Amino acid sequence: MTSVDGGCVIQFLCQAWNPDSPQIHTTEWARKIGHVQQRFAELALERELPSWRDGVQKEFFKVDMRKSVNWSHIDLEPGDEKDWLDWGSNNDLRHMPRGDVQFEEVPFHVIEPEKNGGKSIVMLTAESEGHFSVLPQRSSRIPVGRRAASLIFLRTNIGGGYLPGYRVTYEGDRYLTAELDAMGNSSRGYACYGLYQPGTESRPPTPNDVHYNSKGLYNQMTNYFSLFFRLAWLGTTGAGDPLKVTMHEWVNPYPELTIKSVSVETPVGRGKNRLEVLFAVTGIAPVQRDFDLWKDRKRLPLALENEVELEEGDTPVITDEGVWDIDPELGMSNPSVEYKYHDEEEKLICTVKGVGRGDDKFTNNAYLFKKKDRAWLGNGGVLKLASPQVCKKVAFRTQFYWEFHGRRVVYGVTSFRRTDYVIEVSADGKAWTKVGEKQGVCGEDGDQVHRLPATPIQYVRIKLSGRDKYVTERSFVYSYGPGVSWLQLYK
Repeated sequence: MTSVDGGCVIQFLCQAWNPDSPQIHTTEWARKIGHVQQRFAELALERELPSWRDGVQKEFFKVDMRKSVNWSHIDLEPGDEKDWLDWGSNNDLRHMPRGDVQFEEVPFHVIEPEKNGGKSIVMLTAESEGHFSVLPQRSSRIPVGRRAASLIFLRTNIGGGYLPGYRVTYEGDRYLTAELDAMGNSSRGYACYGLYQPGTESRPPTPNDVHYNSKGLYNQMTNYFSLFFRLAWLGTTGAGDPLKVTMHEWVNPYPELTIKSVSVETPVGRGKNRLEVLFAVTGIAPVQRDFDLWKDRKRLPLALENEVELEEGDTPVITDEGVWDIDPELGMSNPSVEYKYHDEEEKLICTVKGVGRGDDKFTNNAYLFKKKDRAWLGNGGVLKLASPQVCKKVAFRTQFYWEFHGRRVVYGVTSFRRTDYVIEVSADGKAWTKVGEKQGVCGEDGDQVHRLPATPIQYVRIKLSGRDKYVTERSFVYSYGPGVSWLQLYK
């Protein structure tokens, strides 16, 4: 699969079999490579794209986003702390088609901001400064109200960084967070800006080229295609900077259920350099083939929405500025040791046990009480407060995906790190009360929050499982199974 990237193998075959048509330096050839990769992905990832079926009548429907958008892709005034990048009309996406449009034979509705109170897109960021600090970390719910074989997201991102979670909520308030792939921390090249020189092509080979098959001769835009998305629109800003918008087709594993809504969340603690942009969503109504395909296939479980959420008045019980009493060379490597966590005055706050890997390898959980995505509570564990107290809620996050860091653009993420968990509390460490349980959750879901009994507790126990259930050979390098990256109690 690593050769299906417009690289050596395909360009050699194109030249060896038919060196004049298509020539590998052209944009036409680059687009064909993008389509080839999508076809390979259908086979390799075992997912048929409903929008590309031959001989099947497709019923598209456009999702109405008008009440859910929060920003504009057209910037009328630079420096007014709103709209696109706030660089003015020469640096926005005003040349992108608006209204009812079609990209790659898929219809979309791109909102015209002047007809919708100046808003046309969903733009999010996890942590940012300046005028981007007003952007939310989570979108509002975009109503769908239909069954769907797939949803096609017209989107882009600005800057690199980790991908957000696209949450699909079904009837009964059950949800699944979708991986839109090829959007991760190594994929800055997949972003909106800086991909190619518009209106130009890589130079054709000349008789002076000794190596006619030189990699430097093929169209460099092929480096920015992926197994997971199709190119929707290429264009420029008024200043001539190249722009790229892509479309990601997410195949719905539950076509028999009504999709209530879609929302997007950019997790806090995973960097602050990325802006996520959603222009439009189009769905495809399911046919009998979709029901038959998924009837007997293994599907990720649906998780229930939180019954309670964190609120502004909730006060953390455990400070995130404490200090761990650990050996700096060993970290928390021993699961049988109770590791102490105390404040700056060395007053004990709590202990944590069962967090080590059990193989004497260094395990760093120094950030367990900070939303920094740097803790690895892989085996679950037991937290013991210094003294019993009444707590109102417990909240935590499971592990986020891991993506390969390399010198070139990589394909992206095929699997989030799914986890099953049971969370229990106790006053004495002997009699336990279960307060929460879910299956198939991941860090991109956001906070898992559960209400606690109105009696003093001293112990919190988290049981994790799911490694054998969710990790496959294809996803192994991206997913190392269950884990917790953040934990907190509130009063």
